[in-house]
Amino acid sequence: MTRLRILAALAAGAVYAVALDLWLRFWVLVAYRDDPAKTVAAFNAAVRRWGRMMFGAARWGVGLHVSVEGSMPPPGRYLVVANHQSSLDVPLLITILDTLNLKFVAMERLRRGKPTISLVLRHGGFVCVGKRDVGEDLAALTRFAQDVPRFDGSPVIFPAGGVERDEGARRFFLAGIEVLRRGTRLPILPIAIDGLSNAPTIGGLSRIVGARVTVRIFPPVGVEEVGRDPRAAYAGIEDRIYGAVAEMRARELATAWPRDTSAGRDAG
Repeated sequence: MTRLRILAALAAGAVYAVALDLWLRFWVLVAYRDDPAKTVAAFNAAVRRWGRMMFGAARWGVGLHVSVEGSMPPPGRYLVVANHQSSLDVPLLITILDTLNLKFVAMERLRRGKPTISLVLRHGGFVCVGKRDVGEDLAALTRFAQDVPRFDGSPVIFPAGGVERDEGARRFFLAGIEVLRRGTRLPILPIAIDGLSNAPTIGGLSRIVGARVTVRIFPPVGVEEVGRDPRAAYAGIEDRIYGAVAEMRARELATAWPRDTSAGRDAG
């Protein structure tokens, strides 16, 4: 039954992504070609719809239990900094931070061949990195920082540079955060995510059946505060995020352990 639900969720997500891609490609980009404001609004709305649909389908398919800790930030724009456990982090954050127009730093390989994803990466105010050298990536981030206000966007960066496939904390690469902070002058919104690391890609959904996913939203860190000592500020944000992840995992183990030991005694 679970396998059928997962297949149904994947099928629904694929059909929706193709339909949304066609709408953007053959209606929005054509009908609004002379109206940049309507194009921006349409792509912003498409991203939110895609995120809600994709995470909603995955959540239904495997029975995820999602909890959010902390409070939504005051209205405004932010530079969102989060750890990265799974490709599901993207629709998860879009769903939870639904009052923000999130614009992700994505990988260059996603610019082609992915329904809706590739189109919004090229036209929706996002940026792709992973080019031939670091200099090109930093230049792209600089242009991204300058352009993101046009989309009323809140940039999102996963500064560890990739998913945590071994469930271990990966040190942040600070150059990308600093380029975006300097370019956008936005307060930093730290986010910690846990519960999705067993499924780094959509293909691993069966490994997180019934998983408990926790998202912790920290208070924003002002741009001036970071600017006084960026390296120390980023180290503090990194420690805060990974400290929260460690706490979440310890709490989950403490909750699960009595059930496991009880099951062992019953089996004996």
